[in-house]
Amino acid sequence: MKRAKALTVIGTKYLFTQPTIKSSLDLPALTTLHLENVVLDNEKRDKYNGLFSKCLNLKNLTLSNCSIHDHNDYFTQDKFSYLTPEKGLYSVANVVAPHLKNLTVEDCTGHLKIYAPELTSLKYEAPCYENFYARGLSCLEKVEFFMCPFEEDGHAIIKMLQQFHNVKHLTLGLEILELESVVDAVSNLPSPFANLKSLKIYPRRDYGEKKVNIPTQVKNFLLGASPNATVSIYSREEVKAFKYPKCPK
Repeated sequence: MKRAKALTVIGTKYLFTQPTIKSSLDLPALTTLHLENVVLDNEKRDKYNGLFSKCLNLKNLTLSNCSIHDHNDYFTQDKFSYLTPEKGLYSVANVVAPHLKNLTVEDCTGHLKIYAPELTSLKYEAPCYENFYARGLSCLEKVEFFMCPFEEDGHAIIKMLQQFHNVKHLTLGLEILELESVVDAVSNLPSPFANLKSLKIYPRRDYGEKKVNIPTQVKNFLLGASPNATVSIYSREEVKAFKYPKCPK
Protein backbone atom coordinates (compact mmCIF):
# COMPACT_ATOMS: atom_id res chain seq x y z
CA MET A 1 0.00 0.00 0.00
CA LYS A 2 2.84 2.42 0.79
CA ARG A 3 4.00 2.18 -2.83
CA ALA A 4 0.58 3.02 -4.26
CA LYS A 5 0.49 6.13 -6.46
CA ALA A 6 -3.30 6.41 -6.78
CA LEU A 7 -6.00 5.56 -4.26
CA THR A 8 -9.80 5.89 -4.18
CA VAL A 9 -11.82 5.37 -0.99
CA ILE A 10 -15.62 5.48 -1.25
CA GLY A 11 -17.76 4.98 1.84
CA THR A 12 -21.50 4.67 2.27
CA LYS A 13 -23.85 7.60 1.79
CA TYR A 14 -25.06 7.37 5.39
CA LEU A 15 -23.02 9.56 7.73
CA PHE A 16 -23.16 7.24 10.75
CA THR A 17 -21.70 4.32 8.82
CA GLN A 18 -19.06 6.19 6.84
CA PRO A 19 -15.40 5.23 7.37
CA THR A 20 -13.39 7.64 9.51
CA ILE A 21 -9.77 8.68 9.04
CA LYS A 22 -8.34 9.65 12.44
CA SER A 23 -4.60 9.84 11.88
CA SER A 24 -2.12 10.76 9.17
CA LEU A 25 -2.10 8.60 6.06
CA ASP A 26 1.36 7.07 5.74
CA LEU A 27 1.48 6.82 1.93
CA PRO A 28 4.69 8.55 0.79
CA ALA A 29 4.43 7.44 -2.87
CA LEU A 30 0.81 8.53 -3.33
CA THR A 31 0.24 11.23 -5.97
CA THR A 32 -3.55 11.04 -6.46
CA LEU A 33 -6.20 10.54 -3.76
CA HIS A 34 -10.00 10.51 -4.08
CA LEU A 35 -12.01 10.35 -0.85
CA GLU A 36 -15.80 10.09 -1.07
CA ASN A 37 -18.32 9.74 1.76
CA VAL A 38 -15.51 9.70 4.31
CA VAL A 39 -15.26 11.41 7.71
CA LEU A 40 -11.98 13.27 8.32
CA ASP A 41 -11.52 13.38 12.07
CA ASN A 42 -7.85 13.80 12.90
CA GLU A 43 -7.82 13.74 16.69
CA LYS A 44 -4.01 13.93 16.78
CA ARG A 45 -3.47 16.87 14.43
CA ASP A 46 -0.90 18.56 16.70
CA LYS A 47 1.21 15.42 16.77
CA TYR A 48 0.88 14.41 13.13
CA ASN A 49 0.57 17.89 11.58
CA GLY A 50 -2.32 16.99 9.34
CA LEU A 51 -3.89 13.95 7.70
CA PHE A 52 -1.79 14.27 4.55
CA SER A 53 1.56 15.35 6.00
CA LYS A 54 3.07 11.92 5.36
CA CYS A 55 1.82 11.83 1.76
CA LEU A 56 4.98 13.54 0.61
CA ASN A 57 4.18 13.39 -3.13
CA LEU A 58 0.43 14.01 -3.05
CA LYS A 59 -0.49 16.38 -5.88
CA ASN A 60 -4.14 15.67 -6.66
CA LEU A 61 -6.78 15.51 -3.90
CA THR A 62 -10.54 15.21 -4.35
CA LEU A 63 -12.84 15.36 -1.32
CA SER A 64 -16.39 14.43 -2.30
CA ASN A 65 -19.13 14.61 0.31
CA CYS A 66 -16.56 14.40 3.09
CA SER A 67 -17.37 15.59 6.59
CA ILE A 68 -14.55 17.56 8.20
CA HIS A 69 -14.62 18.09 11.96
CA ASP A 70 -13.68 21.39 13.58
CA HIS A 71 -10.57 20.09 15.32
CA ASN A 72 -9.27 18.71 12.03
CA ASP A 73 -9.32 21.82 9.92
CA TYR A 74 -5.85 22.16 8.37
CA PHE A 75 -4.57 20.72 5.12
CA THR A 76 -0.96 21.72 4.58
CA GLN A 77 0.72 20.25 1.55
CA ASP A 78 3.59 21.75 -0.42
CA LYS A 79 3.08 19.62 -3.53
CA PHE A 80 -0.66 20.07 -4.07
CA SER A 81 -1.37 20.96 -7.70
CA TYR A 82 -5.07 20.06 -7.92
CA LEU A 83 -7.61 20.27 -5.09
CA THR A 84 -11.33 19.56 -5.51
CA PRO A 85 -13.63 19.81 -2.49
CA GLU A 86 -17.24 19.07 -3.46
CA LYS A 87 -20.60 18.38 -1.84
CA GLY A 88 -19.35 18.37 1.72
CA LEU A 89 -17.02 20.17 4.11
CA TYR A 90 -19.61 20.62 6.82
CA SER A 91 -17.34 22.58 9.13
CA VAL A 92 -14.15 24.57 8.48
CA ALA A 93 -11.26 23.61 6.21
CA ASN A 94 -8.09 25.70 6.05
CA VAL A 95 -5.88 24.85 3.10
CA VAL A 96 -2.26 26.02 3.03
CA ALA A 97 -0.89 24.96 -0.33
CA PRO A 98 1.97 27.17 -1.56
CA HIS A 99 2.17 25.46 -4.97
CA LEU A 100 -1.50 24.74 -5.63
CA LYS A 101 -2.35 25.52 -9.26
CA ASN A 102 -5.97 24.42 -9.69
CA LEU A 103 -8.82 24.66 -7.19
CA THR A 104 -12.39 23.51 -7.89
CA VAL A 105 -15.04 24.09 -5.23
CA GLU A 106 -18.47 22.62 -5.96
CA ASP A 107 -21.54 22.84 -3.71
CA CYS A 108 -19.66 22.91 -0.42
CA THR A 109 -21.79 23.88 2.57
CA GLY A 110 -18.99 24.67 5.02
CA HIS A 111 -16.26 27.28 5.19
CA LEU A 112 -13.16 26.94 3.05
CA LYS A 113 -10.13 29.14 3.67
CA ILE A 114 -7.37 29.08 1.07
CA TYR A 115 -3.81 30.31 1.01
CA ALA A 116 -2.45 29.51 -2.44
CA PRO A 117 -0.14 32.20 -3.84
CA GLU A 118 0.54 30.23 -7.06
CA LEU A 119 -3.09 29.44 -7.85
CA THR A 120 -3.76 29.96 -11.57
CA SER A 121 -7.22 28.43 -12.01
CA LEU A 122 -10.27 28.70 -9.74
CA LYS A 123 -13.74 27.27 -10.28
CA TYR A 124 -16.24 28.15 -7.57
CA GLU A 125 -19.81 26.85 -7.67
CA ALA A 126 -21.52 27.06 -4.30
CA PRO A 127 -24.67 28.49 -2.72
CA CYS A 128 -22.96 31.33 -0.89
CA TYR A 129 -19.80 33.43 -1.23
CA GLU A 130 -19.43 33.51 2.58
CA ASN A 131 -18.21 29.92 2.45
CA PHE A 132 -15.03 30.97 0.68
CA TYR A 133 -12.07 33.02 1.91
CA ALA A 134 -8.84 33.37 0.00
CA ARG A 135 -5.60 35.32 0.04
CA GLY A 136 -2.60 35.27 -2.19
CA LEU A 137 -4.40 35.22 -5.56
CA SER A 138 -1.99 37.35 -7.58
CA CYS A 139 -1.28 34.55 -10.12
CA LEU A 140 -4.89 33.79 -11.06
CA GLU A 141 -5.45 33.58 -14.82
CA LYS A 142 -8.77 31.75 -15.09
CA VAL A 143 -11.85 32.05 -12.87
CA GLU A 144 -15.32 30.52 -13.11
CA PHE A 145 -17.52 31.96 -10.38
CA PHE A 146 -21.13 30.96 -9.75
CA MET A 147 -23.53 31.23 -6.85
CA CYS A 148 -27.18 31.89 -6.05
CA PRO A 149 -26.85 35.18 -4.17
CA PHE A 150 -29.18 37.27 -2.04
CA GLU A 151 -29.83 40.93 -2.80
CA GLU A 152 -27.80 42.14 0.18
CA ASP A 153 -24.68 40.30 -1.04
CA GLY A 154 -23.74 42.92 -3.64
CA HIS A 155 -20.87 44.78 -1.98
CA ALA A 156 -19.29 41.60 -0.60
CA ILE A 157 -19.45 39.93 -4.02
CA ILE A 158 -17.75 42.86 -5.72
CA LYS A 159 -15.05 42.84 -3.05
CA MET A 160 -14.41 39.21 -3.87
CA LEU A 161 -14.36 39.84 -7.62
CA GLN A 162 -11.76 42.53 -7.10
CA GLN A 163 -9.43 39.81 -5.78
CA PHE A 164 -9.50 38.30 -9.28
CA HIS A 165 -8.03 41.42 -10.88
CA ASN A 166 -5.23 39.57 -12.72
CA VAL A 167 -7.48 37.09 -14.53
CA LYS A 168 -7.32 36.68 -18.29
CA HIS A 169 -10.39 34.46 -18.65
CA LEU A 170 -13.44 35.15 -16.49
CA THR A 171 -16.75 33.30 -16.42
CA LEU A 172 -19.55 34.61 -14.20
CA GLY A 173 -23.05 33.49 -13.30
CA LEU A 174 -25.74 35.80 -14.59
CA GLU A 175 -27.55 35.69 -11.24
CA ILE A 176 -24.69 37.65 -9.67
CA LEU A 177 -24.83 40.46 -12.20
CA GLU A 178 -28.61 40.83 -12.05
CA LEU A 179 -28.58 42.00 -8.43
CA GLU A 180 -29.47 45.65 -7.89
CA SER A 181 -27.01 45.72 -5.00
CA VAL A 182 -24.21 44.72 -7.39
CA VAL A 183 -25.16 47.53 -9.76
CA ASP A 184 -25.08 49.98 -6.85
CA ALA A 185 -21.75 48.65 -5.63
CA VAL A 186 -19.94 49.11 -8.96
CA SER A 187 -21.47 52.43 -9.99
CA ASN A 188 -18.42 54.49 -9.03
CA LEU A 189 -15.73 51.85 -9.24
CA PRO A 190 -13.03 51.55 -11.92
CA SER A 191 -12.60 48.21 -13.64
CA PRO A 192 -9.90 46.08 -11.95
CA PHE A 193 -9.57 43.66 -14.90
CA ALA A 194 -6.72 45.15 -16.92
CA ASN A 195 -5.55 41.77 -18.29
CA LEU A 196 -8.92 40.37 -19.32
CA LYS A 197 -8.99 38.55 -22.65
CA SER A 198 -12.35 36.81 -22.50
CA LEU A 199 -15.56 37.21 -20.50
CA LYS A 200 -18.39 34.66 -20.42
CA ILE A 201 -21.70 35.23 -18.67
CA TYR A 202 -24.42 32.64 -18.34
CA PRO A 203 -27.07 31.66 -15.80
CA ARG A 204 -26.40 28.89 -13.32
CA ARG A 205 -30.06 27.93 -13.55
CA ASP A 206 -32.30 27.97 -16.59
CA TYR A 207 -35.38 29.39 -14.86
CA GLY A 208 -36.28 33.03 -14.26
CA GLU A 209 -36.53 35.95 -16.65
CA LYS A 210 -35.55 34.88 -20.15
CA LYS A 211 -34.28 38.29 -21.21
CA VAL A 212 -30.64 38.97 -20.43
CA ASN A 213 -29.93 42.56 -19.52
CA ILE A 214 -26.49 43.43 -18.15
CA PRO A 215 -26.57 46.98 -16.72
CA THR A 216 -24.12 49.47 -18.19
CA GLN A 217 -22.47 50.03 -14.81
CA VAL A 218 -21.69 46.33 -14.54
CA LYS A 219 -20.36 46.14 -18.11
CA ASN A 220 -18.06 49.09 -17.38
CA PHE A 221 -16.79 47.44 -14.22
CA LEU A 222 -16.03 44.19 -16.02
CA LEU A 223 -14.70 45.54 -19.32
CA GLY A 224 -13.69 49.15 -18.77
CA ALA A 225 -9.99 48.28 -18.42
CA SER A 226 -10.05 45.65 -21.20
CA PRO A 227 -12.32 46.94 -23.97
CA ASN A 228 -10.90 44.45 -26.50
CA ALA A 229 -11.78 41.35 -24.50
CA THR A 230 -14.12 38.91 -26.24
CA VAL A 231 -17.57 38.70 -24.64
CA SER A 232 -20.03 35.79 -24.72
CA ILE A 233 -23.41 36.18 -22.99
CA TYR A 234 -25.77 33.21 -22.87
CA SER A 235 -29.50 33.45 -22.21
CA ARG A 236 -31.52 31.06 -20.07
CA GLU A 237 -33.00 29.57 -23.18
CA GLU A 238 -29.54 28.83 -24.53
CA VAL A 239 -28.25 27.12 -21.40
CA LYS A 240 -31.08 24.59 -21.53
CA ALA A 241 -29.01 22.93 -24.23
CA PHE A 242 -26.21 22.40 -21.71
CA LYS A 243 -26.32 19.94 -18.86
CA TYR A 244 -25.99 21.79 -15.53
CA PRO A 245 -23.48 22.58 -14.10
CA LYS A 246 -21.16 22.33 -17.13
CA CYS A 247 -20.17 25.55 -18.82
CA PRO A 248 -20.74 26.10 -22.52
CA LYS A 249 -17.43 25.97 -24.34
